[in-house]
Amino acid sequence: MNYILDMAEIIPIHQHKENFNEAVKNLSNLCKEDLHSINTLILEKLDSSVPLIQEIGRYLILSGGKRLRPLLTTSCFHILNNQSLKSMNHIGLAAAVEFIHAATLLHDDVIDNSDLRRGIKTANSVWGNQSSILVGGQAVMEGVMMRVPGAYATAVRDPQGNIQIDRHEFKSIIEIYPFFKKPLLRGILGLFESLKIGYSTLQWSAEISFPEEENSKETSRFVDILLTLFSFGLALGLFFVAPIGLTSWLFDKDQDALLFNLISGLFRVLFFLTYLILISLMKDVRRLFQYHGAEHKVVYTFEHGDDLLVENANKYPTQHPRCGTSFMFIVLLSAIIVFSIIDAVVMGITGHISLPIRLMVHLPLIPLVAGVSYEIIKLTARNGDNIFFQMLRAPGLWLQNITTSHPEDDMVEVAITALKEAFGDEYEKMVGKEYVAEAIG
Repeated sequence: MNYILDMAEIIPIHQHKENFNEAVKNLSNLCKEDLHSINTLILEKLDSSVPLIQEIGRYLILSGGKRLRPLLTTSCFHILNNQSLKSMNHIGLAAAVEFIHAATLLHDDVIDNSDLRRGIKTANSVWGNQSSILVGGQAVMEGVMMRVPGAYATAVRDPQGNIQIDRHEFKSIIEIYPFFKKPLLRGILGLFESLKIGYSTLQWSAEISFPEEENSKETSRFVDILLTLFSFGLALGLFFVAPIGLTSWLFDKDQDALLFNLISGLFRVLFFLTYLILISLMKDVRRLFQYHGAEHKVVYTFEHGDDLLVENANKYPTQHPRCGTSFMFIVLLSAIIVFSIIDAVVMGITGHISLPIRLMVHLPLIPLVAGVSYEIIKLTARNGDNIFFQMLRAPGLWLQNITTSHPEDDMVEVAITALKEAFGDEYEKMVGKEYVAEAIG
């Protein structure tokens, strides 16, 4: 708005800026209660099953401004003071006007490629022009699990060749409580939720792909719990205790914290690589890795707005930058940095650090390492053109040459079914658009 109409005379605002601002301030005070109700309604209507929509919406609405348009809307309502208008929802109307205004600002910033608005970064410069959506997945026994906002679905091909579906509504605690959306914390909680969902889907897929007698199921569950505990202990010993112990045995444990953790980290990477190569030799694991490749191909197809067809999916690679394999590699690198800082603090206070103390200090910090790694993965997703982040994710992509394989067409069909079933009735609204899938899978 460049001018104010006053008594049929057009007056430049810059000549009356103080008067104008004072007038707006006075009007805001008069309509204070309405403005509070409008802001409350705006925040309420920003609720969405897609966390990113909430995030961008709040950023746009709460980024400042005088609320001039909703202020004028509610002012006109009170000026008219017409009894026939009493039933009108002027608060809702004013909120709608502000939403329209915010949408036009977002559109203008995209078209103009603007970096700043009201002195802060535009949503366009923060999130980019491409839509984002939290889509991830996991390979399971003879199938694929796909997770989308609000739900996840697992598709498994049974011994008869039929595709069985298991779908669940799911709302993350991160979506329910905004406090948990904070950096680091969201990664830690998201990891635990993913592990929980992953374990349950693996259990279900095993029951479908390898059906058992009814009377042996309880025994099987008991064995599964024991195997899970053993696997967890083995992973902890192989990738956590062993590298630290071996480094302490070969080198002075009180040496420079960064050097010690760098050597320990190299052992950890070596053990991880050896483990992946060894399990890839197993027949069942090779099929699992094929389904892993099918999952990535289908996610790529969805991201690029292509129809979810086998022939379209086969055009895409099996390596994906936000894969769990890449995440694990980032975890190994993050551990070096986090553990080095902690060791330096402990050695600065005590003057030395023993192997038991190092283990006791490092173990509780594993969730923190996971949280740091999650934030790094998100940064690599948003800065795909940056040479530094390209180099950072290159080793993870290379490792996927081991953990993913080119799938058979029927495997891709299973992955497509899982994604469609996960979206349910929402699929038709999502298909045909380009996305950046931010979830790790």
